Amino acid sequence: MRSHTLAGVVRRLPPEIDLAGGKHTTSPVQWITVEARSRLAAGMQLEFLYPDGSSALCTLPELRSLRGETLNIAHPNNWVQLPVDFPTFALQVVRTPADFDAKDHPVSNKVREGRRKREP
Repeated sequence: MRSHTLAGVVRRLPPEIDLAGGKHTTSPVQWITVEARSRLAAGMQLEFLYPDGSSALCTLPELRSLRGETLNIAHPNNWVQLPVDFPTFALQVVRTPADFDAKDHPVSNKVREGRRKREP
């Protein structure tokens, strides 16, 4: 039985990060680009995995499109921007607990209900 689900993969780091040293050169909160591999929603918990076996947990406060628009939900294969306050690296694996289902998330339900109302 799996305890986690692949949520995404870090694809791009902001230009403010010094890749040689992995240090932040500006504010502690950075917007990274992640390729979603499962449904992501604001408020869900994500875990960023490191090669040494450690991880960093964060609760996703918001998502943005690559154009900077705020999103409620990110679908698989979408590239989105996430704010993080810890070091990340390209191709870093991001996972979420398997028992989290974005379709049961309150934001996700509002999106689905809105779609139902628009249908004839």
